Amino acid sequence: MDSTFRAMYTGMKEMEKRNDDDLRHTRTVIQAQLEEFHHDISKLNDELNTLRHEVTYIYNDIQFLHDHISGIPHRAQSTLPLPNKLVDRNHVPQWIQQMIAKMRFDGDAIGSPETRFFYAYSHLGSEAQGKVLHVVEAAQLNQDWNLHNLFSALILCFQPDDVFAVTTAWAILERNQPDE
Repeated sequence: MDSTFRAMYTGMKEMEKRNDDDLRHTRTVIQAQLEEFHHDISKLNDELNTLRHEVTYIYNDIQFLHDHISGIPHRAQSTLPLPNKLVDRNHVPQWIQQMIAKMRFDGDAIGSPETRFFYAYSHLGSEAQGKVLHVVEAAQLNQDWNLHNLFSALILCFQPDDVFAVTTAWAILERNQPDE
């Protein structure tokens, strides 16, 4: 029994040594993995700090842009359709009425008084543009962008055949001083 006991004791000691070796190996592997994990966490912290700086920089840029864009007035949107070009002398009253409405409702979207003046002028046919060119030159010389002058010249230079149409055009002009 002594030899059996000794064999068992030796077997247990060998098993204990193998267990200790396995435990040491497992402990070494876990320590290596833990060191790798700490290294990865350190890299992630560095990346996180870099991203924080980038986000702060981008946020400051956005804030700067927001502050400066807020001060820019928004341009109004056009609401009425584009008026037709004036090509028929018998349509002067209707064209003037359309242009007055366009300036009243969409004048801000069109722009400055000078821009409005040239907007109206650009919606004249070539014959009408030629007949009121003297008004454009006077407006440029005097920096007087009064649309009433352009419309009056149209009525005088490009009179419709119909006397009623002429009277109507003058009445429209008198009732509706164009906004500047």
